[in-house]
Amino acid sequence: MRISRREHEKGTCPLGHTSLDAPAAGESSLLDQLAAPAAAPSLDPSLAGPALEQLVEQLPAAQATALRLTVLQGLSLRAAVAQLQISPMAVQRAQKKALATLRQQLKSLGHPSAHPVGVQQRPGPRPR
Repeated sequence: MRISRREHEKGTCPLGHTSLDAPAAGESSLLDQLAAPAAAPSLDPSLAGPALEQLVEQLPAAQATALRLTVLQGLSLRAAVAQLQISPMAVQRAQKKALATLRQQLKSLGHPSAHPVGVQQRPGPRPR
């Protein structure tokens, strides 16, 4: 449904807008009523500390830096981009390659964290 700008500015639009951060009829704002997001799962304790750092040290510098900033330190992609002064796509690709390499290393070591619960692996190419 398209509503003209004039109609919208007059306030006679049947579809009203409600701000999420504005108080609603004597209650707290809708934004305050939203449930907090679930906490991110923590790293497997057997991977914490020196063991993980040793695996990260084996990565190429760009991948290791992207992984440290975005995964280990929890920075957003934008914050990592601002700090590294490279494109968002470069950071994202480096992070993806680093995670794939770490996953492969863990898999070769037989570590159970190589296959996180709930994450499905992509199927390989179908035989012809």
